[in-house]
Amino acid sequence: MITNQQVFNKAYAHASQMKNLSQDNGHCKYRSTYRSTNGESCLIGGFIPDERYEPAMEGLCVNALAITYPELMIDINLLERGSNYSKPNVERVFFLSDLQLRHDFALSLEDMFHKLEDFRIKYNLNKPE
Repeated sequence: MITNQQVFNKAYAHASQMKNLSQDNGHCKYRSTYRSTNGESCLIGGFIPDERYEPAMEGLCVNALAITYPELMIDINLLERGSNYSKPNVERVFFLSDLQLRHDFALSLEDMFHKLEDFRIKYNLNKPE
């Protein structure tokens, strides 16, 4: 499993490539999409390889994604292999959920980066290079 710092670095790098937030009109304002019709993917969606993405993932929070697709979450190094997939590492799921919300509640890309800076400070992470 990759460290929280590595997760943040990868999510930040993904965010830096975004031209728009990954939000579709079919979802509520504060719900991102793992893959949107504008070609973007949210911060967690950026970890999901296109060949592993399934439309059924849309609308699932990170916790539900971890329970429904445990092998994917393990394969992309967001969770470690354990004996009980129905109860993934709670601290990691909270971390990933909090990261996801920085995108979901952003009003713009600029706002998302302000929220990512708050996230970095909250979790005592280094600024990505």
